[in-house]
Amino acid sequence: MRRLAAFTVIAAALAGCSEPASESGTVVLDEYTIDLSGSVFTGDAVSLAVENAGEFAHTLVVTRRDGSAVAATATVPPGSTAELVLDLEPGEYQVSCRIVVQLADGTIIDHYEQGMVESLRVESR
Repeated sequence: MRRLAAFTVIAAALAGCSEPASESGTVVLDEYTIDLSGSVFTGDAVSLAVENAGEFAHTLVVTRRDGSAVAATATVPPGSTAELVLDLEPGEYQVSCRIVVQLADGTIIDHYEQGMVESLRVESR
């Protein structure tokens, strides 16, 4: 009986020492919106499934409050998906599409300026 109790205590202690569980969320990109399934994540390992539901190519860029880039997807074509795995410290971040295109008539369309930006916060466990 004592061996079983000791094993249970050791197993419980080892379970607490395992790799931190990754949190996941989904991000849907469309003209000109970002739909983030959650804006607050707990822990530093975050996996985002990115879907482009729009008719134009988009990208997802994660930046710190100071504007420095943390990670980004490649360009995600319409109807395609990508995964972005992040290792983030607690704090405030932005997710945005940073594609800028110039139309034949010279008009410049900046996806960020069109509203493709959302906030994301990471809290410590």
